[in-house]
Amino acid sequence: MKLIFILMILFGFTFNTCASTHLPQEITDYKDKRDGCEHWRGEPIPDGPEGKPRAEEIDRNIKNLCTGMDKQLADFKSKYKDNKDVMSLLSEYEEIIEN
Repeated sequence: MKLIFILMILFGFTFNTCASTHLPQEITDYKDKRDGCEHWRGEPIPDGPEGKPRAEEIDRNIKNLCTGMDKQLADFKSKYKDNKDVMSLLSEYEEIIEN
């Protein structure tokens, strides 16, 4: 009986935690893509001709993941200006990353 009670408490806590941090799907999609962009932006560019394929891979992924991020971030900040959970997440990102 104690085990059932403990599980009910834990399940209820988990459910409430997840429900209170729910973000719109377009924001979670943006976060996933932006985090990928940030990863590739942080990759070191290898020196020399042997590093050329890796440098091309890095450049290709940056273009694929990072293009449009600045405008999308500004649009989301405007759209969700009254949603503190969304704004908290979006405030973690630099506003200008594209050259």
